[in-house]
Amino acid sequence: MWGQPHTWERAGTGLRNALKMRRAQAHVGSTPTVPIMNLNEYQQQAKETAIYPKDVAASYLALGVAGEAGEVAEEVKKCLRKGYLSDGSDFPDDRLKNLYEELGDVLWYVANLCSELDFRLEDVAKFNIDKLKERHSK
Repeated sequence: MWGQPHTWERAGTGLRNALKMRRAQAHVGSTPTVPIMNLNEYQQQAKETAIYPKDVAASYLALGVAGEAGEVAEEVKKCLRKGYLSDGSDFPDDRLKNLYEELGDVLWYVANLCSELDFRLEDVAKFNIDKLKERHSK
């Protein structure tokens, strides 16, 4: 929701701490206590929020992936320019928050592109991991 503070901002915590707390809450013992969204659920919910020209959907979404990936790269470039990453330091909280949001945008475009191509996001992810495992085993 645009204009509303994110969960970590409302709680007065930084993004890193909020994510650590979420992961800790999600996995108490072996049973998740906080619902975790799987990739196919995400894909369906992304599809429900999709508004774009259907006659050029694949092209539009592929360009969206490229544009949002460029924004991710831009955030990293800004950190490099300020010397944050080259001296072994971590991303500052404001840049980390931006990366978190931009990566979510990349995921939205990828999920909707998968839908347009009649792929399940979970299948694409599994295929990719299998391909990488095979490549690394050689």
